[in-house]
Amino acid sequence: MALDFKPENIWHFVVGLLIILFAAALISVNLSIIREGVLVGLNFNIFQAFYPKNIVTTLEVFFVLIFVVTALLSSIIFSNKKTSPGAKISRKDKKKYSRWAKLREVKKVAKRIDLREPKYKHAGIPLYSTGKIAYVDDGDSHSLIVGSTGSGKTQSFVLPLINILAKHDESMIITDPKGELYQLAANMLRAKGYNVIVVNLRDPQKGSRWNPLHIPYQLYKGGNPDKAIELIEDLSVNVLHEATTTGGAKDPFWEKGAAGYFVGLTLALFEDAKPSEINLNSINVMSTTGSEPLGDRQYIDEYFAMKDPNSPAYINAAAVLTASDTTRSGLLSVFKQKIKLFSTKESLSRMMAKSDIDMARIGIEKTAVFLVIHDEKRTYHPLATVFIKQCYETLIDVAQAYGGKLPIRTNFILDEFANMPPLTDATSMITAARSRNIRFNMIVQNYMQLNAIYGKEGAETIKSNSKNLVYMMTKEIESLEEISKLCGTAIDKEGKEKPLITLDQLTKLKMGEVIIKRDRLNPFKTKFPPFYEYQFGEPKYPTAEFIERVDDEPYEVFNLKEFLMNKKRQSLYELLADDNIFADEEDDERAKQIDRKEYMNMEKRRIIKRRKKKPEEIDKENNDKLGI
Repeated sequence: MALDFKPENIWHFVVGLLIILFAAALISVNLSIIREGVLVGLNFNIFQAFYPKNIVTTLEVFFVLIFVVTALLSSIIFSNKKTSPGAKISRKDKKKYSRWAKLREVKKVAKRIDLREPKYKHAGIPLYSTGKIAYVDDGDSHSLIVGSTGSGKTQSFVLPLINILAKHDESMIITDPKGELYQLAANMLRAKGYNVIVVNLRDPQKGSRWNPLHIPYQLYKGGNPDKAIELIEDLSVNVLHEATTTGGAKDPFWEKGAAGYFVGLTLALFEDAKPSEINLNSINVMSTTGSEPLGDRQYIDEYFAMKDPNSPAYINAAAVLTASDTTRSGLLSVFKQKIKLFSTKESLSRMMAKSDIDMARIGIEKTAVFLVIHDEKRTYHPLATVFIKQCYETLIDVAQAYGGKLPIRTNFILDEFANMPPLTDATSMITAARSRNIRFNMIVQNYMQLNAIYGKEGAETIKSNSKNLVYMMTKEIESLEEISKLCGTAIDKEGKEKPLITLDQLTKLKMGEVIIKRDRLNPFKTKFPPFYEYQFGEPKYPTAEFIERVDDEPYEVFNLKEFLMNKKRQSLYELLADDNIFADEEDDERAKQIDRKEYMNMEKRRIIKRRKKKPEEIDKENNDKLGI
């Protein structure tokens, strides 16, 4: 047996002794009456108990009462060292078991902010909050939030986080299912001087324009083709992505071949199109027009025949160009099925034809980007993934230009993180982001989602790189088991080991209750107030309306046929000009305007007349030189 005494119980001990002393004094001054069994006329002047004649009796009664109370409460006051969780165990044994972290322990690793003040010295996800004050993680930590639909993550976590970050002037890139976050937070952010950007994949006309080919094109023309190709490959993988969450294996040949064709067409477009023609609609038109026959070949064959076979454009497109008819048909079928989703919706085509977003400014001046996506379908989720990746890559370049860290800390708040196609190199991104002043807050419904998208190994890397795990609610067994194990094992009063929190308890958390598991800290159970209970000391801002664009100009597309015809005319003209066939500029201009067939026949006759060669010889010579 050992005394189960903790420092925080000292006041209970003192109060208990005073009560026993009071009882002993009361008994001492009334001892004669108690002996006679008559309880009438009791003396309540307990000070008489401490007179010299009564003090010995008082102390005797006091110690007797202590013995009686101790005997009655022995199961509480004392504990069995081997079986009771209150036992005084060695430090070595104590490390084997888990316990709930105390609030004072959480406060040591967090920064206190008064939510009512206009500006904060610190900002990050709240680890503890009363609605008036909060303790936040102001470090460079990433966080993984597990919250299924209806868990209250928007009201209890995301909206408070946006407001906290806004009072520290930090930039945010937020995925916004349904557009609810924009409506509730945009006017508050504008009032604080934020540049608020909306990329609306739900209603493309109501938001900014974003061309996913704009940044790769700038890099390509700016002398960084390798980086451009990397971003184009990211785009191709996402545009042609096929989710495989059912566990069934798919043959990657078709998607990889189609993705390579996309890269090849895009690089060719960068080489030959005008800047205003650089968009996904041009890629779609190139593919459609390119499949049309031109003699015994197709337009796309003639087009790429003009390219260097060793060029990146040709090499990437070669899987289609060199394939058999059956294989080519299959690859083009996969390609067209996917690309049409992003180029046949008129409002989306207009939105993605140009860009008016400067992603680099996100890390230089305080900016809030709301990426509005569908919550009821995933059709355009691949574009959201591409946007996030391009933002990240741009911010990394900005950080490099500013000595390795962004001037303005930027937070990715990614709701439905595991409902989107995977970010390529996501694990590397998360690892590298911390030192660049970039934080990721990834919200998933359960771990099964994460495993399905990123694979078991990738999901584990993401989890291990997230310093904070915030559990709100899920019913998925694998997630519950893992979180329960992560919280550790405790020991009950009978000395039996048990989970600190069971699967059943995890599924029965009340609305707002959360379990936070932070690296190097015992699990912490707390409750986040709903957003309407937070006191940010500000007026209620009106709901923000989405602003519809009214100045969209018609977008342009690359005309493959016209480009090919002009190139052929130019090649033939240069060939004929070497022989000085045209007499004057008038003939020269006429030659450029006439029909291709008539033009070639006319020049053939002139060459025959000049060189006196046989028609068969001229045909062969021209065909060899023109590659037709």
